[in-house]
Amino acid sequence: MKEDKIKTLRRTNHKFLRAFIKTIFAIVVLSIQLTMYVILYFGINVLRGPHPIVFRIVYEIIRWIGIICVLLNYKKPINSGYKLSWTIFILLCPILGTVSYLLFGNGRVLSKKKRLKLNNYLNSYEIKTKEIQNLEIEKPNFSLIVKALRKDSGFPLYKNTKLEFFNDAYLKHCDMLEKLKGAKKYIFMEFFIFGKGKIMEDIIPILEEKGKEGVEIKIIADDIGSIFNRDKTIFARLQAIKTLSFKAWEPLGLNINPKVNYRDHRKIVIIDGQYAYTGGDNIADEYVHYIDRFGYWRDTAIRVEGEAVLSFIAMFISMWYMCTNQKLDFEKYTKYISHNTYSNSYVMPFGDGPMNKNDPIYHLFLNMINSATKSILISTPYFIIDNTITNAICEKAKQGVEVKILIPGNYDKFIAYTLTKTHVGYLIPHGVKVLFFKGFNHAKEIIIDNKYAFIGTANMDYRSLILHFEDGVFFSDTYAVNQMYVDFENVCAKSTLMDYDKFMKRNIFVRLFEFIIQIISPLF
Repeated sequence: MKEDKIKTLRRTNHKFLRAFIKTIFAIVVLSIQLTMYVILYFGINVLRGPHPIVFRIVYEIIRWIGIICVLLNYKKPINSGYKLSWTIFILLCPILGTVSYLLFGNGRVLSKKKRLKLNNYLNSYEIKTKEIQNLEIEKPNFSLIVKALRKDSGFPLYKNTKLEFFNDAYLKHCDMLEKLKGAKKYIFMEFFIFGKGKIMEDIIPILEEKGKEGVEIKIIADDIGSIFNRDKTIFARLQAIKTLSFKAWEPLGLNINPKVNYRDHRKIVIIDGQYAYTGGDNIADEYVHYIDRFGYWRDTAIRVEGEAVLSFIAMFISMWYMCTNQKLDFEKYTKYISHNTYSNSYVMPFGDGPMNKNDPIYHLFLNMINSATKSILISTPYFIIDNTITNAICEKAKQGVEVKILIPGNYDKFIAYTLTKTHVGYLIPHGVKVLFFKGFNHAKEIIIDNKYAFIGTANMDYRSLILHFEDGVFFSDTYAVNQMYVDFENVCAKSTLMDYDKFMKRNIFVRLFEFIIQIISPLF
Protein backbone atom coordinates (compact mmCIF):
# COMPACT_ATOMS: atom_id res chain seq x y z
CA MET A 1 0.00 0.00 0.00
CA LYS A 2 2.83 2.32 0.95
CA GLU A 3 4.70 1.47 -2.27
CA ASP A 4 1.59 2.32 -4.33
CA LYS A 5 1.39 5.71 -2.66
CA ILE A 6 5.06 6.36 -3.38
CA LYS A 7 4.60 5.39 -7.05
CA THR A 8 1.53 7.61 -7.32
CA LEU A 9 3.44 10.49 -5.74
CA ARG A 10 6.33 10.01 -8.15
CA ARG A 11 3.99 9.95 -11.16
CA THR A 12 2.33 13.14 -9.91
CA ASN A 13 5.69 14.83 -9.42
CA HIS A 14 6.89 13.77 -12.87
CA LYS A 15 3.66 14.95 -14.45
CA PHE A 16 3.96 18.30 -12.67
CA LEU A 17 7.61 18.62 -13.69
CA ARG A 18 6.84 17.89 -17.34
CA ALA A 19 3.99 20.41 -17.33
CA PHE A 20 6.21 23.01 -15.65
CA ILE A 21 9.06 22.52 -18.14
CA LYS A 22 6.62 22.61 -21.07
CA THR A 23 5.07 25.86 -19.79
CA ILE A 24 8.44 27.54 -19.21
CA PHE A 25 9.67 26.37 -22.63
CA ALA A 26 6.53 27.73 -24.37
CA ILE A 27 6.88 31.09 -22.57
CA VAL A 28 10.56 31.37 -23.51
CA VAL A 29 9.90 30.47 -27.16
CA LEU A 30 7.02 32.92 -27.43
CA SER A 31 9.04 35.66 -25.73
CA ILE A 32 11.90 35.15 -28.18
CA GLN A 33 9.51 35.29 -31.12
CA LEU A 34 7.75 38.44 -29.88
CA THR A 35 11.11 40.09 -29.15
CA MET A 36 12.22 39.24 -32.68
CA TYR A 37 9.12 40.88 -34.14
CA VAL A 38 9.52 44.01 -31.99
CA ILE A 39 13.20 44.36 -32.95
CA LEU A 40 12.34 43.72 -36.58
CA TYR A 41 9.61 46.35 -36.65
CA PHE A 42 11.03 49.09 -34.43
CA GLY A 43 14.73 48.29 -34.60
CA ILE A 44 15.20 48.89 -38.31
CA ASN A 45 13.87 52.44 -37.99
CA VAL A 46 16.81 53.20 -35.70
CA LEU A 47 19.09 52.41 -38.64
CA ARG A 48 17.36 54.93 -40.91
CA GLY A 49 19.41 57.96 -39.75
CA PRO A 50 22.95 56.79 -38.91
CA HIS A 51 23.00 53.76 -41.22
CA PRO A 52 20.81 54.44 -44.26
CA ILE A 53 22.45 51.76 -46.41
CA VAL A 54 21.93 49.07 -43.74
CA PHE A 55 18.37 50.28 -43.30
CA ARG A 56 17.74 50.01 -47.02
CA ILE A 57 19.15 46.49 -47.19
CA VAL A 58 17.04 45.31 -44.23
CA TYR A 59 13.98 47.06 -45.66
CA GLU A 60 14.42 45.35 -49.04
CA ILE A 61 14.87 41.96 -47.37
CA ILE A 62 11.62 42.39 -45.43
CA ARG A 63 9.85 43.70 -48.53
CA TRP A 64 10.84 40.59 -50.48
CA ILE A 65 9.82 38.37 -47.59
CA GLY A 66 6.45 40.11 -47.79
CA ILE A 67 6.23 39.48 -51.54
CA ILE A 68 7.05 35.80 -50.97
CA CYS A 69 4.31 35.69 -48.28
CA VAL A 70 1.84 37.17 -50.79
CA LEU A 71 2.76 34.55 -53.41
CA LEU A 72 2.55 31.68 -50.93
CA ASN A 73 -0.72 33.06 -49.55
CA TYR A 74 -2.16 33.16 -53.07
CA LYS A 75 -1.74 29.37 -53.41
CA LYS A 76 -3.43 28.54 -50.10
CA PRO A 77 -6.99 27.14 -50.21
CA ILE A 78 -8.43 29.89 -48.00
CA ASN A 79 -11.07 32.57 -48.47
CA SER A 80 -10.20 34.92 -51.37
CA GLY A 81 -11.35 38.03 -49.50
CA TYR A 82 -9.09 37.13 -46.60
CA LYS A 83 -6.14 36.64 -48.98
CA LEU A 84 -6.83 39.92 -50.79
CA SER A 85 -6.95 41.93 -47.55
CA TRP A 86 -3.59 40.53 -46.43
CA THR A 87 -2.09 41.13 -49.89
CA ILE A 88 -3.09 44.81 -49.83
CA PHE A 89 -1.87 45.22 -46.24
CA ILE A 90 1.54 43.64 -46.97
CA LEU A 91 2.14 45.57 -50.23
CA LEU A 92 1.08 48.95 -48.79
CA CYS A 93 2.90 48.52 -45.46
CA PRO A 94 5.80 46.12 -46.14
CA ILE A 95 7.28 46.12 -42.63
CA LEU A 96 4.13 46.23 -40.51
CA GLY A 97 2.16 44.07 -42.95
CA THR A 98 4.82 41.37 -43.22
CA VAL A 99 5.45 41.23 -39.47
CA SER A 100 1.69 41.08 -38.78
CA TYR A 101 1.21 38.35 -41.37
CA LEU A 102 3.99 36.19 -39.94
CA LEU A 103 2.48 36.60 -36.47
CA PHE A 104 -1.26 36.48 -37.20
CA GLY A 105 -2.07 35.71 -40.79
CA ASN A 106 -1.17 32.16 -41.64
CA GLY A 107 -4.79 31.29 -42.24
CA ARG A 108 -6.43 27.94 -41.63
CA VAL A 109 -3.28 25.87 -41.12
CA LEU A 110 -2.11 23.38 -38.53
CA SER A 111 1.18 21.53 -38.67
CA LYS A 112 1.08 18.42 -40.87
CA LYS A 113 2.05 16.28 -37.90
CA LYS A 114 -0.83 17.58 -35.79
CA ARG A 115 -3.33 17.27 -38.63
CA LEU A 116 -2.26 13.70 -39.31
CA LYS A 117 -2.54 12.72 -35.64
CA LEU A 118 -5.94 14.35 -35.34
CA ASN A 119 -7.30 12.82 -38.55
CA ASN A 120 -6.08 9.37 -37.53
CA TYR A 121 -7.82 9.77 -34.20
CA LEU A 122 -11.08 11.04 -35.69
CA ASN A 123 -11.07 8.26 -38.28
CA SER A 124 -10.71 5.69 -35.51
CA TYR A 125 -14.39 6.09 -34.74
CA GLU A 126 -17.28 6.66 -37.10
CA ILE A 127 -20.57 8.31 -36.35
CA LYS A 128 -23.12 5.85 -37.67
CA THR A 129 -26.55 7.24 -38.47
CA LYS A 130 -29.50 5.93 -40.39
CA GLU A 131 -29.96 7.35 -43.85
CA ILE A 132 -32.84 9.79 -43.89
CA GLN A 133 -35.28 8.85 -46.64
CA ASN A 134 -37.27 11.22 -48.87
CA LEU A 135 -35.47 14.35 -47.62
CA GLU A 136 -34.79 15.53 -51.19
CA ILE A 137 -38.50 15.35 -51.97
CA GLU A 138 -39.74 16.72 -48.66
CA LYS A 139 -37.22 19.56 -48.28
CA PRO A 140 -35.30 20.05 -51.56
CA ASN A 141 -33.48 23.31 -50.73
CA PHE A 142 -32.62 22.15 -47.23
CA SER A 143 -31.40 18.83 -48.63
CA LEU A 144 -28.95 20.51 -51.03
CA ILE A 145 -27.42 22.58 -48.22
CA VAL A 146 -27.16 19.48 -46.03
CA LYS A 147 -25.26 17.61 -48.75
CA ALA A 148 -22.70 20.41 -49.09
CA LEU A 149 -22.31 20.83 -45.33
CA ARG A 150 -21.89 17.09 -44.90
CA LYS A 151 -19.00 17.05 -47.39
CA ASP A 152 -17.40 20.20 -45.96
CA SER A 153 -17.63 19.32 -42.26
CA GLY A 154 -17.85 15.52 -42.16
CA PHE A 155 -20.75 15.63 -39.69
CA PRO A 156 -24.07 13.85 -40.43
CA LEU A 157 -27.73 14.85 -40.33
CA TYR A 158 -30.01 13.41 -37.61
CA LYS A 159 -33.74 12.80 -37.38
CA ASN A 160 -34.46 11.54 -33.85
CA THR A 161 -33.64 14.76 -32.05
CA LYS A 162 -35.49 17.35 -29.98
CA LEU A 163 -34.58 21.04 -29.82
CA GLU A 164 -35.26 23.68 -27.21
CA PHE A 165 -34.55 27.29 -28.19
CA PHE A 166 -33.65 29.90 -25.54
CA ASN A 167 -34.06 33.54 -26.53
CA ASP A 168 -32.07 34.62 -23.47
CA ALA A 169 -28.80 33.16 -22.17
CA TYR A 170 -30.13 33.47 -18.62
CA LEU A 171 -32.94 31.03 -19.43
CA LYS A 172 -30.41 28.62 -20.89
CA HIS A 173 -28.21 29.04 -17.81
CA CYS A 174 -31.08 28.17 -15.46
CA ASP A 175 -32.09 25.16 -17.55
CA MET A 176 -28.46 23.99 -17.72
CA LEU A 177 -28.07 24.21 -13.93
CA GLU A 178 -31.07 21.93 -13.45
CA LYS A 179 -29.70 19.41 -15.93
CA LEU A 180 -26.25 19.55 -14.29
CA LYS A 181 -27.84 18.71 -10.94
CA GLY A 182 -29.28 15.56 -12.52
CA ALA A 183 -26.00 14.37 -14.08
CA LYS A 184 -25.16 10.71 -13.32
CA LYS A 185 -22.26 9.76 -15.62
CA TYR A 186 -20.30 12.71 -17.00
CA ILE A 187 -20.23 16.45 -17.67
CA PHE A 188 -18.27 18.05 -20.52
CA MET A 189 -17.89 21.84 -20.70
CA GLU A 190 -16.00 23.78 -23.38
CA PHE A 191 -16.00 27.59 -23.46
CA PHE A 192 -14.00 30.45 -24.92
CA ILE A 193 -14.37 32.37 -21.66
CA PHE A 194 -14.53 30.50 -18.39
CA GLY A 195 -14.62 33.46 -16.05
CA LYS A 196 -15.15 34.53 -12.51
CA GLY A 197 -18.21 36.02 -10.85
CA LYS A 198 -21.66 35.02 -9.69
CA ILE A 199 -22.19 32.66 -12.63
CA MET A 200 -19.33 30.53 -11.35
CA GLU A 201 -20.83 30.63 -7.86
CA ASP A 202 -23.91 29.03 -9.44
CA ILE A 203 -21.93 26.28 -11.17
CA ILE A 204 -19.05 25.37 -8.80
CA PRO A 205 -21.16 23.91 -5.94
CA ILE A 206 -22.98 21.65 -8.42
CA LEU A 207 -19.70 20.42 -9.92
CA GLU A 208 -18.28 19.82 -6.43
CA GLU A 209 -21.33 17.79 -5.44
CA LYS A 210 -21.24 15.82 -8.69
CA GLY A 211 -17.54 15.16 -8.18
CA LYS A 212 -18.30 13.61 -4.78
CA GLU A 213 -20.88 11.38 -6.46
CA GLY A 214 -18.23 10.12 -8.90
CA VAL A 215 -19.50 11.94 -11.99
CA GLU A 216 -16.66 12.40 -14.51
CA ILE A 217 -16.11 16.08 -15.30
CA LYS A 218 -13.96 17.52 -18.08
CA ILE A 219 -13.55 21.24 -18.83
CA ILE A 220 -11.81 23.00 -21.73
CA ALA A 221 -11.24 26.77 -21.63
CA ASP A 222 -9.42 28.88 -24.19
CA ASP A 223 -6.22 30.24 -22.64
CA ILE A 224 -6.41 33.71 -24.22
CA GLY A 225 -10.19 34.03 -23.89
CA SER A 226 -10.06 33.18 -20.19
CA ILE A 227 -6.72 34.75 -19.24
CA PHE A 228 -8.21 38.01 -17.92
CA ASN A 229 -11.21 36.34 -16.32
CA ARG A 230 -9.56 33.65 -14.24
CA ASP A 231 -10.02 33.61 -10.51
CA LYS A 232 -7.31 31.66 -8.66
CA THR A 233 -9.69 30.71 -5.87
CA ILE A 234 -12.29 29.35 -8.29
CA PHE A 235 -9.76 27.40 -10.31
CA ALA A 236 -8.29 25.98 -7.11
CA ARG A 237 -11.77 24.71 -6.21
CA LEU A 238 -12.12 23.21 -9.68
CA GLN A 239 -8.77 21.45 -9.43
CA ALA A 240 -9.78 20.07 -6.02
CA ILE A 241 -12.66 18.11 -7.57
CA LYS A 242 -11.24 14.60 -7.83
CA THR A 243 -13.20 13.55 -10.91
CA LEU A 244 -12.56 16.81 -12.78
CA SER A 245 -9.94 17.27 -15.50
CA PHE A 246 -9.29 20.86 -16.62
CA LYS A 247 -7.35 21.91 -19.71
CA ALA A 248 -6.78 25.21 -21.47
CA TRP A 249 -6.37 25.29 -25.23
CA GLU A 250 -2.83 26.65 -25.69
CA PRO A 251 -1.85 26.62 -29.37
CA LEU A 252 1.79 27.70 -28.87
CA GLY A 253 4.86 25.97 -30.16
CA LEU A 254 8.16 26.08 -32.04
CA ASN A 255 6.80 27.81 -35.10
CA ILE A 256 7.27 31.25 -36.62
CA ASN A 257 3.53 31.60 -36.22
CA PRO A 258 2.55 31.00 -32.54
CA LYS A 259 -1.04 30.60 -33.73
CA VAL A 260 -2.46 33.18 -31.35
CA ASN A 261 -5.42 33.46 -33.74
CA TYR A 262 -6.44 29.82 -33.42
CA ARG A 263 -8.83 30.37 -30.55
CA ASP A 264 -11.23 27.74 -29.23
CA HIS A 265 -14.35 29.87 -29.64
CA ARG A 266 -16.78 26.97 -29.09
CA LYS A 267 -19.39 26.93 -26.33
CA ILE A 268 -20.48 23.38 -25.60
CA VAL A 269 -22.00 21.63 -22.58
CA ILE A 270 -22.76 17.89 -22.71
CA ILE A 271 -24.49 16.06 -19.86
CA ASP A 272 -24.58 12.24 -19.79
CA GLY A 273 -24.99 12.11 -23.57
CA GLN A 274 -28.61 13.11 -22.94
CA TYR A 275 -28.32 16.87 -23.44
CA ALA A 276 -26.02 19.19 -25.37
CA TYR A 277 -26.08 22.99 -25.29
CA THR A 278 -24.51 25.56 -27.58
CA GLY A 279 -25.02 29.22 -28.44
CA GLY A 280 -23.31 32.57 -28.19
CA ASP A 281 -22.91 32.78 -24.42
CA ASN A 282 -19.81 32.11 -22.32
CA ILE A 283 -19.34 31.44 -18.62
CA ALA A 284 -19.25 35.09 -17.55
CA ASP A 285 -21.67 37.34 -15.66
CA GLU A 286 -22.51 39.79 -18.46
CA TYR A 287 -24.05 37.02 -20.60
CA VAL A 288 -26.75 36.29 -18.00
CA HIS A 289 -27.35 39.91 -16.88
CA TYR A 290 -25.58 39.59 -13.53
CA ILE A 291 -23.54 42.65 -14.53
CA ASP A 292 -24.06 45.37 -17.15
CA ARG A 293 -21.11 45.95 -19.51
CA PHE A 294 -22.50 47.35 -22.78
CA GLY A 295 -26.19 47.73 -22.01
CA TYR A 296 -28.67 44.85 -22.14
CA TRP A 297 -26.88 41.77 -23.48
CA ARG A 298 -28.79 39.72 -26.05
CA ASP A 299 -27.66 36.14 -26.55
CA THR A 300 -29.46 33.02 -27.69
CA ALA A 301 -28.79 29.30 -27.27
CA ILE A 302 -30.20 25.89 -28.05
CA ARG A 303 -30.50 22.57 -26.23
CA VAL A 304 -30.22 19.33 -28.21
CA GLU A 305 -31.58 15.95 -27.06
CA GLY A 306 -31.35 12.61 -28.84
CA GLU A 307 -29.09 11.25 -31.55
CA ALA A 308 -27.59 14.60 -32.58
CA VAL A 309 -25.71 14.75 -29.25
CA LEU A 310 -23.30 12.29 -30.93
CA SER A 311 -21.74 15.07 -32.97
CA PHE A 312 -21.20 17.28 -29.92
CA ILE A 313 -19.40 14.42 -28.16
CA ALA A 314 -17.19 13.97 -31.25
CA MET A 315 -16.36 17.70 -31.25
CA PHE A 316 -15.48 17.72 -27.58
CA ILE A 317 -13.29 14.62 -27.50
CA SER A 318 -11.39 15.76 -30.62
CA MET A 319 -10.60 19.09 -28.93
CA TRP A 320 -9.68 17.24 -25.74
CA TYR A 321 -7.23 15.19 -27.76
CA MET A 322 -5.72 18.33 -29.29
CA CYS A 323 -5.27 19.84 -25.83
CA THR A 324 -3.98 16.79 -23.97
CA ASN A 325 -2.98 14.08 -26.51
CA GLN A 326 -5.31 11.88 -24.46
CA LYS A 327 -7.61 9.59 -26.46
CA LEU A 328 -11.05 9.20 -24.94
CA ASP A 329 -13.24 6.17 -25.57
CA PHE A 330 -15.96 7.40 -27.92
CA GLU A 331 -18.25 4.43 -27.20
CA LYS A 332 -18.02 5.06 -23.45
CA TYR A 333 -19.69 8.45 -23.80
CA THR A 334 -22.14 7.73 -26.60
CA LYS A 335 -23.77 4.60 -25.17
CA TYR A 336 -26.09 6.70 -22.97
CA ILE A 337 -27.58 8.63 -25.89
CA SER A 338 -31.31 8.20 -26.36
CA HIS A 339 -32.24 6.77 -29.77
CA ASN A 340 -35.95 6.94 -28.97
CA THR A 341 -36.29 10.72 -29.15
CA TYR A 342 -38.87 11.30 -31.87
CA SER A 343 -39.65 14.64 -33.49
CA ASN A 344 -40.06 16.26 -36.88
CA SER A 345 -36.63 17.90 -36.60
CA TYR A 346 -33.79 17.52 -39.04
CA VAL A 347 -30.73 18.51 -37.05
CA MET A 348 -27.08 18.84 -38.08
CA PRO A 349 -24.59 19.93 -35.38
CA PHE A 350 -21.07 20.43 -36.71
CA GLY A 351 -17.69 21.89 -35.87
CA ASP A 352 -15.24 24.02 -37.79
CA GLY A 353 -11.62 24.95 -37.26
CA PRO A 354 -8.03 25.13 -38.52
CA MET A 355 -7.93 21.39 -39.23
CA ASN A 356 -10.64 21.89 -41.89
CA LYS A 357 -9.63 23.64 -45.13
CA ASN A 358 -13.18 23.62 -46.53
CA ASP A 359 -14.56 26.55 -44.49
CA PRO A 360 -17.88 24.79 -43.73
CA ILE A 361 -19.48 27.68 -41.82
CA TYR A 362 -18.60 30.19 -44.54
CA HIS A 363 -20.10 27.99 -47.24
CA LEU A 364 -23.14 27.20 -45.08
CA PHE A 365 -23.89 30.90 -44.65
CA LEU A 366 -23.46 31.51 -48.37
CA ASN A 367 -25.64 28.54 -49.35
CA MET A 368 -28.37 29.52 -46.88
CA ILE A 369 -28.47 33.07 -48.25
CA ASN A 370 -28.55 31.87 -51.88
CA SER A 371 -31.41 29.46 -51.09
CA ALA A 372 -33.76 32.12 -49.69
CA THR A 373 -37.02 32.91 -51.50
CA LYS A 374 -38.92 34.95 -48.88
CA SER A 375 -36.76 36.21 -46.02
CA ILE A 376 -33.22 36.31 -44.63
CA LEU A 377 -32.82 37.25 -40.97
CA ILE A 378 -29.25 37.64 -39.68
CA SER A 379 -28.18 38.38 -36.12
CA THR A 380 -24.48 38.99 -35.47
CA PRO A 381 -22.31 41.20 -33.25
CA TYR A 382 -19.80 41.73 -36.09
CA PHE A 383 -20.28 41.91 -39.86
CA ILE A 384 -16.80 41.97 -41.42
CA ILE A 385 -16.99 39.75 -44.46
CA ASP A 386 -15.98 39.51 -48.11
CA ASN A 387 -17.80 40.66 -51.23
CA THR A 388 -19.07 37.17 -52.10
CA ILE A 389 -21.48 37.04 -49.17
CA THR A 390 -22.36 40.76 -49.27
CA ASN A 391 -23.12 40.53 -53.02
CA ALA A 392 -25.28 37.44 -52.42
CA ILE A 393 -27.24 39.36 -49.78
CA CYS A 394 -27.69 42.35 -52.10
CA GLU A 395 -28.88 40.15 -54.99
CA LYS A 396 -31.50 38.51 -52.78
CA ALA A 397 -32.72 41.91 -51.58
CA LYS A 398 -33.01 43.10 -55.19
CA GLN A 399 -35.05 39.98 -55.99
CA GLY A 400 -37.60 41.06 -53.41
CA VAL A 401 -36.44 38.80 -50.57
CA GLU A 402 -36.86 40.53 -47.20
CA VAL A 403 -33.39 40.92 -45.64
CA LYS A 404 -32.84 42.13 -42.08
CA ILE A 405 -29.47 42.33 -40.32
CA LEU A 406 -29.46 42.92 -36.56
CA ILE A 407 -26.26 44.37 -35.09
CA PRO A 408 -25.42 45.89 -31.69
CA GLY A 409 -26.41 49.42 -30.77
CA ASN A 410 -23.50 49.53 -28.31
CA TYR A 411 -20.04 48.23 -29.07
CA ASP A 412 -17.42 46.20 -27.23
CA LYS A 413 -14.62 46.68 -29.79
CA PHE A 414 -14.49 50.10 -31.45
CA ILE A 415 -12.61 49.14 -34.63
CA ALA A 416 -14.65 45.97 -35.20
CA TYR A 417 -17.85 47.97 -34.66
CA THR A 418 -16.72 50.67 -37.11
CA LEU A 419 -15.94 48.01 -39.72
CA THR A 420 -19.34 46.40 -39.12
CA LYS A 421 -21.25 49.66 -39.66
CA THR A 422 -19.22 50.37 -42.79
CA HIS A 423 -19.98 46.95 -44.28
CA VAL A 424 -23.71 46.95 -43.54
CA GLY A 425 -24.20 50.60 -44.47
CA TYR A 426 -23.52 49.97 -48.14
CA LEU A 427 -26.13 47.19 -48.22
CA ILE A 428 -29.03 49.53 -47.47
CA PRO A 429 -29.52 51.03 -51.00
CA HIS A 430 -30.06 47.48 -52.30
CA GLY A 431 -33.08 47.00 -50.02
CA VAL A 432 -31.42 45.51 -46.93
CA LYS A 433 -32.77 46.66 -43.57
CA VAL A 434 -30.07 47.14 -40.93
CA LEU A 435 -31.22 47.46 -37.33
CA PHE A 436 -29.39 48.54 -34.18
CA PHE A 437 -30.31 46.53 -31.10
CA LYS A 438 -30.81 48.69 -28.01
CA GLY A 439 -27.89 47.23 -26.10
CA PHE A 440 -25.31 44.65 -27.14
CA ASN A 441 -26.46 41.99 -29.61
CA HIS A 442 -24.15 38.96 -29.29
CA ALA A 443 -26.53 36.32 -30.73
CA LYS A 444 -25.35 34.43 -33.83
CA GLU A 445 -28.34 33.39 -35.93
CA ILE A 446 -29.46 33.04 -39.53
CA ILE A 447 -33.11 32.22 -40.30
CA ILE A 448 -34.19 31.50 -43.87
CA ASP A 449 -37.85 31.72 -45.02
CA ASN A 450 -38.97 30.69 -41.51
CA LYS A 451 -38.11 27.13 -42.60
CA TYR A 452 -34.54 26.40 -41.51
CA ALA A 453 -31.96 28.13 -39.38
CA PHE A 454 -28.43 28.25 -37.95
CA ILE A 455 -27.54 29.00 -34.35
CA GLY A 456 -24.08 28.68 -32.84
CA THR A 457 -20.84 30.41 -31.94
CA ALA A 458 -19.71 31.88 -35.29
CA ASN A 459 -19.80 35.60 -35.99
CA MET A 460 -19.95 36.90 -39.55
CA ASP A 461 -16.30 37.93 -39.59
CA TYR A 462 -12.97 36.63 -40.81
CA ARG A 463 -11.90 35.35 -37.41
CA SER A 464 -14.88 33.04 -36.95
CA LEU A 465 -15.12 31.90 -40.56
CA ILE A 466 -11.40 31.49 -41.30
CA LEU A 467 -9.44 31.05 -38.06
CA HIS A 468 -11.27 30.00 -34.91
CA PHE A 469 -12.58 26.65 -33.72
CA GLU A 470 -16.36 27.12 -33.89
CA ASP A 471 -19.52 25.04 -33.62
CA GLY A 472 -23.14 25.41 -34.59
CA VAL A 473 -26.42 23.68 -35.40
CA PHE A 474 -28.11 23.80 -38.80
CA PHE A 475 -31.67 22.53 -38.59
CA SER A 476 -35.16 22.40 -39.97
CA ASP A 477 -37.69 22.23 -37.16
CA THR A 478 -41.07 23.88 -37.54
CA TYR A 479 -41.45 24.76 -33.85
CA ALA A 480 -37.88 25.83 -33.03
CA VAL A 481 -37.37 27.79 -36.26
CA ASN A 482 -40.66 29.59 -35.73
CA GLN A 483 -39.61 30.45 -32.16
CA MET A 484 -36.41 31.99 -33.50
CA TYR A 485 -38.32 33.82 -36.24
CA VAL A 486 -40.88 35.32 -33.84
CA ASP A 487 -38.18 36.29 -31.33
CA PHE A 488 -36.10 37.96 -34.06
CA GLU A 489 -39.07 39.96 -35.33
CA ASN A 490 -40.01 41.01 -31.79
CA VAL A 491 -36.46 42.24 -31.18
CA CYS A 492 -36.42 44.10 -34.51
CA ALA A 493 -39.68 45.86 -33.59
CA LYS A 494 -37.87 47.33 -30.57
CA SER A 495 -34.66 48.16 -32.46
CA THR A 496 -33.64 51.25 -34.44
CA LEU A 497 -33.42 51.24 -38.23
CA MET A 498 -30.07 52.44 -39.59
CA ASP A 499 -30.41 55.82 -41.32
CA TYR A 500 -28.70 55.65 -44.72
CA ASP A 501 -28.70 59.43 -45.24
CA LYS A 502 -26.98 59.90 -41.90
CA PHE A 503 -24.53 57.14 -42.78
CA MET A 504 -23.60 58.87 -46.05
CA LYS A 505 -23.04 62.22 -44.26
CA ARG A 506 -20.03 60.90 -42.34
CA ASN A 507 -17.25 63.47 -42.40
CA ILE A 508 -14.07 63.02 -44.40
CA PHE A 509 -11.98 62.02 -41.37
CA VAL A 510 -14.37 59.20 -40.44
CA ARG A 511 -14.35 57.95 -44.03
CA LEU A 512 -10.55 58.10 -44.13
CA PHE A 513 -10.31 56.14 -40.88
CA GLU A 514 -12.73 53.53 -42.26
CA PHE A 515 -10.68 53.25 -45.44
CA ILE A 516 -7.46 52.68 -43.50
CA ILE A 517 -8.86 50.04 -41.15
CA GLN A 518 -10.46 48.21 -44.08
CA ILE A 519 -6.90 47.32 -45.11
CA ILE A 520 -6.25 45.55 -41.82
CA SER A 521 -9.74 44.06 -41.45
CA PRO A 522 -8.41 40.44 -41.23
CA LEU A 523 -6.94 41.36 -37.84
CA PHE A 524 -10.43 42.07 -36.51
